[in-house]
Amino acid sequence: MPIVKTKPKGNFAAIQNATLRDNRLSIGALGMLAHLLSHNDSFKLSFKSLQKKFKIGRDKMNKIVRELKENGYLQHVAIQNEKGEFAGQEWYVYAESQNVNLT
Repeated sequence: MPIVKTKPKGNFAAIQNATLRDNRLSIGALGMLAHLLSHNDSFKLSFKSLQKKFKIGRDKMNKIVRELKENGYLQHVAIQNEKGEFAGQEWYVYAESQNVNLT
């Protein structure tokens, strides 16, 4: 089947073919990753806002996040305040898997 491509105009995300073709990722995880990579570094994301955008429940969201983490595309780190108490978390989204082997 032929593939017809159009040239992008305006804002777009460039995602490496190796990432798009990573067989370890489900279509849900790949879609979430593409969405996250389409934003700039200052984008503030929340678990609930992503659930709402993608119309998915907590369990599905947890599954996608776990899949991205296990395959090296997502990391989140707990942030502590000066008292050592939980103050939130930072998410790190990677355009390339941080795991060595892409299959």
